[in-house]
Amino acid sequence: MKKFSVFSKSFALSTKAGLAFLFVLMCTNLVLSQTASNESGWYLTSYSFKDGSMQKESVLMGTSSKMKDVVSFKGDKGNIEITHNRNDLASGKLLAGVTYQVTWTDPPAILEPGTKSSFDYE
Repeated sequence: MKKFSVFSKSFALSTKAGLAFLFVLMCTNLVLSQTASNESGWYLTSYSFKDGSMQKESVLMGTSSKMKDVVSFKGDKGNIEITHNRNDLASGKLLAGVTYQVTWTDPPAILEPGTKSSFDYE
């Protein structure tokens, strides 16, 4: 019985020490994860453009003719033109095509809690 009580005391002490360590660790992480700004909210930190341009050859359905799809993206932040053309590979003739002009405004630099924010796009 005495061994059990010694085991219980050492287990309780090690459990308390472990919990105290976890508490200190959690408090440290909370302090380190705070932002340097005094205002709360969401911040736009970066912007990147992924160019989705591509070219692909395939067979025109129901025929033995080959066609080539060409998708291209042109422009920059706030104003991009997306073009998708399908051409007959042998003659180069345009079979189908579409062009989209996509424009938008940037959201505010900070999105504050409780404030409605928006941006426009066409």
